[in-house]
Amino acid sequence: MPAYRPQRMSAKAWAGAGAAGVLTVLVIALIWLPGPWSDLRAYEAAPVCRAGRSADDCRTVTWATVTGTERVRRGGTGAYRLTLRLADGSERTVTLAGLRGGLGGSVGERAGIVTWRGSAVEVARGPDRDTVTGSRLLAWRPPLVFLLLLTPATAAALWTAGWLRRRQRWLGRRVTVREAAPAGVVLVAAVAAAVGGLPIALSASGPEDALRAGAWLLPAAAVVAAPFALWVSARPSRERREVPVSPRTPVSERVVQGFVRGDVPYSKEGFDRLVVGPGLLAATPDPSGRVARAPVPVLEVVRVRESWPDEALPEGRGSAPTHVVECRDADREVLIVVRAEDVPEVLGALRSAGRA
Repeated sequence: MPAYRPQRMSAKAWAGAGAAGVLTVLVIALIWLPGPWSDLRAYEAAPVCRAGRSADDCRTVTWATVTGTERVRRGGTGAYRLTLRLADGSERTVTLAGLRGGLGGSVGERAGIVTWRGSAVEVARGPDRDTVTGSRLLAWRPPLVFLLLLTPATAAALWTAGWLRRRQRWLGRRVTVREAAPAGVVLVAAVAAAVGGLPIALSASGPEDALRAGAWLLPAAAVVAAPFALWVSARPSRERREVPVSPRTPVSERVVQGFVRGDVPYSKEGFDRLVVGPGLLAATPDPSGRVARAPVPVLEVVRVRESWPDEALPEGRGSAPTHVVECRDADREVLIVVRAEDVPEVLGALRSAGRA
């Protein structure tokens, strides 16, 4: 069998991802979002232009007649397009975001095109108004989308880093990807909360509304993920479920089905037999065990556990149970995979190897 190097999860990597997420959230919240939010507040506070005032600090309203309406889909929102005829006979088409329920409008109705700081930002009809897509009044959307996406993901990354660190202390080694798989439910809950923030950010009429509506996302994700997080934190890993086995010293040499996995020279592809005897344990491809032996040195036995499906012996898959003897060769992990019935003599051979 080829040398086996299980993929490991790094608590430091997840902590780094969480720290990067925190930094990004702070940059968005403190640097990116305040500018567009300030523009929106400045617009809302700006008066209608009067004679002698510049268009930069007030709103200019140009009245026109609606000559056509068309519903359009833009990012899943209720956007629509208006065709307007100005007083000079020219026509102008604007696409509105539909954030306030949509003005709609009927052909022949009067509507005002609101211009602020040199560009059309809204269309008003009576007391109702709607925002022109692409205007600076919607510049708060991108940072808020990222904020609602990253906040739950960052919280999940930090939780995962803490969980991995605790599990590493318990195992005495880094957690494998397979052992950490149950933690995925927490990440899934975070992703669900993040994805839930998208329609909120895209349909809100302003950042205040979006933040108020999005404020429940992280608590909701925490409520959903908390039972899973507690289960994952308290759940003993299947890899930790030890099988109690008493060593039995073999009285003679015999060949058993099994193999050695690890980043060690005696883990070789095709060596799918083990020679077990008094003071001897060796891997071999020879069914008789007479040639091509790769002796297994004295190892520190850590524990015996049940095998995973990809560790099962080919002929024993689905029938004879397979166990794994976890060992250490200095700082390298070595796995000896054998039938459950052969584990006692393998342990006995390992124990007596140092005295042979």
